[in-house]
Amino acid sequence: MGRGRGKGLVFALDDQNDGPEDPEKTAQNIQKMARNPRTDMFWTEHAKEKMAERNLPMTEALYALRHGAIYTARRLSTRQGFFKYRMECLTPDSDVRPVGVVVVPDFENLCLKILTVMWVDGGSTPSGSCR
Repeated sequence: MGRGRGKGLVFALDDQNDGPEDPEKTAQNIQKMARNPRTDMFWTEHAKEKMAERNLPMTEALYALRHGAIYTARRLSTRQGFFKYRMECLTPDSDVRPVGVVVVPDFENLCLKILTVMWVDGGSTPSGSCR
């Protein structure tokens, strides 16, 4: 088991894939990173487009990153040695619909790359909308 450092945060690393060892610990580390003002957050154009299309403001995505959990298996990122995770939770304005954020964390450099933002139930309209 190795250790990773990211601007003052220490993360436990898994020997097999050099990634965080379990979803709960990964979610806690992503939450810490999302709350840290020194974390660099990169929002892809795709994420920005999907937030607009789905009427999901950035504040909802940030809330999901800061308070969410991981319920699905991680996936390999196109960047070698990195993984994609979906953080999801109910947010203050999402009513009964959970918001999901697909993110690639870089624990070494304290950076979060946000790939997309979605309603976990797959719908494209805001909660309570008639569209």
